[in-house]
Amino acid sequence: MFRPPYVLGQPTRTVTPLTMITLVLALTVPTASAASRGSAAPVASRTDGALVQGWFHNETTYSLTLKAEHLDFGDTWNPRPPDHIAPRSMVTWISRPGVQGDNGGYVTYTVDRTGGQGYAYMSWYHPYGGSAAHTVRTGGLFTIELRHFGADDTFYFRCQIPTC
Repeated sequence: MFRPPYVLGQPTRTVTPLTMITLVLALTVPTASAASRGSAAPVASRTDGALVQGWFHNETTYSLTLKAEHLDFGDTWNPRPPDHIAPRSMVTWISRPGVQGDNGGYVTYTVDRTGGQGYAYMSWYHPYGGSAAHTVRTGGLFTIELRHFGADDTFYFRCQIPTC
């Protein structure tokens, strides 16, 4: 049993797990009366896998510089895609869903020392209750392999020739 000093303005109320579940449901599930009036009842945003975590593995001897990042269907980044990615390193970013629960955006990096020819573009769209969609593109002598599992999108950035 959990006994906080103040719960809902009642200093002596004991909160059991069942009470907490009831309270959470009362705060997050729209009521029938609100739906029948035609007004939208507030619904808490999803947190069960709706955030998307991108993992970027730079398996080359080149560093990358962030060119653009944007959330089309998201609310915030936390953490943001980094400005620079060192050679042979791994970085991560997380995009959080918008009010509707959808999550989508893109990140573009340019590859240093390639005269503007090398780049990596990754986009994702994870709709609320639907199947995820992805697009990956590269320029120059580079490839991206995408592995998607749940809310994790892992990108492996590689060079097509063995010397890089």
